[in-house]
Amino acid sequence: ALPIPSNSRRVLLTSERIAKARELGVPVHAWTVNNASDMIRALAEGAGGVMSDEIATLKAVASARQQSLKGGAIITS
Repeated sequence: ALPIPSNSRRVLLTSERIAKARELGVPVHAWTVNNASDMIRALAEGAGGVMSDEIATLKAVASARQQSLKGGAIITS
């Protein structure tokens, strides 16, 4: 998987980058995403996983999206 770090100063995770990686057959995992809206955005844009230090927030996002957690991450692909 291609890890894309969360960075508050620059948007590193874009739908274009995710699409290109997926086109190449590379899953994209966003890390360390600690804000619920950023988690939702990353997953909506096609990230195959989101890692976080904020497990309660991650659990809430996973529950709302009817997805399960694996450790401290939501992994969809």
